Amino acid sequence: MARTISTEFVALTREAQLHGEDNDCAVKAVSLVTGVSYQKARAVLGGLGRIHGTPTLTSTIHDSVEALGKRLRPVKVVEEIV
Repeated sequence: MARTISTEFVALTREAQLHGEDNDCAVKAVSLVTGVSYQKARAVLGGLGRIHGTPTLTSTIHDSVEALGKRLRPVKVVEEIV
């Protein structure tokens, strides 16, 4: 099965390159989940303690999503693909 990369993710990757980012999975995830721009997600995460170039704490990601007006909820995994 071929995997495709969304155009949104490609655009976020280009934006990340403009900021010299390469370890920014949390920024991209928050941007995609909340619908805000890369810059807004990066700013909110930074304000909550994200440090450029280092892994972001899960709690910081959750806090940023909530700060942007969204709520994460658990989902049940039906099937695990290995």
